[in-house]
Amino acid sequence: GKINQSLSHLGQCFEAIEASGVESYGVSSNIQGCRWSVSGRPNAIEAVDLTRVVDAARSSPRCRAVQLPLNLLEPDVISDDRAPLSPAAQAKALGFCVFAHRPIHAIPPAANVVGFGVQRPAHLSMRDSAPMPPAMALVRSLGREVLQPYVHDAARLSLQDIAMLYALNAPHIDCVLNGMRTPAYVEHATAIVQRPPLPPDAVAALTQCMLGVIDEMQGKRRPQELRRR
Repeated sequence: GKINQSLSHLGQCFEAIEASGVESYGVSSNIQGCRWSVSGRPNAIEAVDLTRVVDAARSSPRCRAVQLPLNLLEPDVISDDRAPLSPAAQAKALGFCVFAHRPIHAIPPAANVVGFGVQRPAHLSMRDSAPMPPAMALVRSLGREVLQPYVHDAARLSLQDIAMLYALNAPHIDCVLNGMRTPAYVEHATAIVQRPPLPPDAVAALTQCMLGVIDEMQGKRRPQELRRR
């Protein structure tokens, strides 16, 4: 089918890159295990199996990196709830360096979504704003609550603080690409990097909490049930 054809083309691309003499390169994709496809639709038919990408790269030893989306509303990359290995863990096990992107820009949950205050947007920005969309206020409030035992100033963290701390401390992630386009963003990222790292338990708790937030946005879990997790 189309996926087999795409993988064949991918193998040809790898061969051409190898012939060019590039030292190393990688693949950016919403692989199997990611919640959304690159089109923003549920990631089923369009999902790429990373093991098949590896097969396509068998004769391409310089293919060394995988880039995946990771943020508070797309935590599946580091969650093993739906498979024995998370996508990021699988990539590491296959020998890839793992990059994460879009740490503060999320594709929102689809179908019956509530709490945005407007029609479902293509992306949600994980930043404080005035007024704050109800969905983003919920994410910030629960993020602060989860981090309270681990971060001394958790109650004062902005939504962007929580989002960046989550991505920077995620397991199996070697590098976070955050697209800093303004001096203020550079200053914020610098301050976040200088903070003490979050312990693994804190990241795991945030992941489980955010999976619950996604369910709640889709009407699958009540707020009081979410807070008991």
